[in-house]
Amino acid sequence: MVKAVFFDLDETLINAEHAHQIATERAFHHFGYDYAEVRKKTPNHISMGKRVSDNLKARRDGAGILESEIPFQKLLSLREGYFLEYMEKEAIILEGAGEIVKRMKSKNILSAIVSSGTHKYLYLVLKKFNLEDSIDFIVSGDDVLKGKPDPECYLTAFNKAIKIIPDLKTEECLVFEDTEAGVTAGKNAGMKVVLIPTLTSIMPTVVMPDYIIDSLLNFKDSMLE
Repeated sequence: MVKAVFFDLDETLINAEHAHQIATERAFHHFGYDYAEVRKKTPNHISMGKRVSDNLKARRDGAGILESEIPFQKLLSLREGYFLEYMEKEAIILEGAGEIVKRMKSKNILSAIVSSGTHKYLYLVLKKFNLEDSIDFIVSGDDVLKGKPDPECYLTAFNKAIKIIPDLKTEECLVFEDTEAGVTAGKNAGMKVVLIPTLTSIMPTVVMPDYIIDSLLNFKDSMLE
């Protein structure tokens, strides 16, 4: 029986794909670079489900741009500012997201957000959509050394959860994800995973989810058994 659920955020609960694109484009443009051209130089990099810091570094370095041309910490800071500014005004919660979070709360199932996003972003979303009372804690990309597909984020969430539920086992945790990287992270942490793919998701081929649904509205309580 599931005792804890861990929700990914972007494209699982929140529509943020467009905001990520705009923020990254603006950040590179600040330094005089066309992000479309940067992407062309890193065609094999898969960014979905990974931390912004990891993606920015992979794009910048893969395009052969030097630290002296684009200081990484400055790029990261500018990019976060643009992203938070956009999300504060334009963030959209996905259909069924608020309901499923509150549904878990009503069932006394521990609920956490486990995201590659920053603390600032996660708290902005919780406040904007009145989810603070339904979420027990968060694990952000700031809390781990390795981003998804590494399982560190979900193992960190588990270690927080057992302080609340001492007898909790990893197999009693259910992860909600939208990306191959997230599915891999959850399964390698020993947890069950529900995949809700988007139109741009790359479907897993090696590490497979336990369930696949096309919308949070189609989640069944039987998946908690």
